[in-house]
Amino acid sequence: MELKVGQSAEAALQQIDLKQYPERFALSGLPIVRVGLSFDMETRTIADWQIIE
Repeated sequence: MELKVGQSAEAALQQIDLKQYPERFALSGLPIVRVGLSFDMETRTIADWQIIE
């Protein structure tokens, strides 16, 4: 899971791929789910999210 403030959920997913976070857990044998979240400071809520299984 990656959280971005003022950026898109897509940017969060790109960081997950760039930093190769899923590969660190590949040997665990568990399903890997990538979650990108975007937080909006003005509304103080989650503005966007994307989930890739």
